[in-house]
Amino acid sequence: MTWPTFRLLASLKHGWTDKRHEALVASSAWSEMPPFSQLGHPAIQVCQGFSDNPASDKYEEHKGSTRTAGYKVVEARDTSKGPGWRTAMINMHGTTWAVFADTHDKFHASAPNAFKRKQYLEPSEDDITIHEIKLKEDETNAAIKNWQREMVRTMLDLFREAYLSEGAEGSEITKLIPEPPKDLLPAGVDGLNANITLTVMRDSDEDCSFDEAHKEQDDAIELGISFEPWKVDEILKDLILSAVLPVIDPDEERWTKDAGYYSKNGDLCFSYFISVARASQLIYSAESDEETEEAPKEPQATQSAHYVTRTEIVASVVEKRAIRSVCGFWFVSSRVPDGFPICEECLDALPEASAVHRFLRQRTPGSAG
Repeated sequence: MTWPTFRLLASLKHGWTDKRHEALVASSAWSEMPPFSQLGHPAIQVCQGFSDNPASDKYEEHKGSTRTAGYKVVEARDTSKGPGWRTAMINMHGTTWAVFADTHDKFHASAPNAFKRKQYLEPSEDDITIHEIKLKEDETNAAIKNWQREMVRTMLDLFREAYLSEGAEGSEITKLIPEPPKDLLPAGVDGLNANITLTVMRDSDEDCSFDEAHKEQDDAIELGISFEPWKVDEILKDLILSAVLPVIDPDEERWTKDAGYYSKNGDLCFSYFISVARASQLIYSAESDEETEEAPKEPQATQSAHYVTRTEIVASVVEKRAIRSVCGFWFVSSRVPDGFPICEECLDALPEASAVHRFLRQRTPGSAG
């Protein structure tokens, strides 16, 4: 990645694509910003591919600035809109820094002269300090995201096992919650050693067609999380719940409204009713871990219940991004599909050996799946 210096950020008075980032820079709210390499300005973003592909035609040594500075200066060229922005990059303290930027003609006219005062352009001690702090924050955030991804995968496996276990009525499955990054645990604590339990209470006496069944919230489930309270502060608890609960229902307001409760033995519990449509979606997601190389597309509103892979459920919960269905439809998973018909193209795309077919046969007597 390429990091802009404070001086460069202060010089970018226009051209921002993210007005929130512009306001943070204008108010010097450094602690609230994302890593500086992610700031929404073309002069910054054009530099971000340099480390991976320095031979790209977007990057070329700027000979005038190099002669003045006495070391190599690389010009990054933004070509997204006409002549666009130009940014001067240098390598110092083991990092590539963006140190000077302007629009095309102004850049070429002023960059060599700017490097006559190269000490003014080079990263200061404050730049190096904030760079190290932000890198540490970035590493911590990445570790938390990876942990939450593992929790989503664990929750999907737990859900599938609970729903497909023999003697489904009242089935209960327990799994260990993946261990969090060490930095999140109190001093002296080696591990969280927490469990998550899913209990399914299925009304198996009612026979109905799948079209009828999937429109009702007919299965009661109870989710229990057991942990030693002295190991879990509110931040850690929120990180667990924000990864686990949206797997069942992505509408966070419903979890807030139907708040959890503590059982007699101190477990944090949530009771919920789930539709056949959502259950079948999650069973399929648990058994299918295929990744798509297709770049995300603009999501669309949908009036169908789609099947998605495990990878997409993880992305929906952790990255909060649009996801791709089995049939190729891109949508935002912001609510459960209660009342929506199952997408026939998704259903046709499921392999015959899919556990979803077995689940639907169990729910719809006489059905071929």
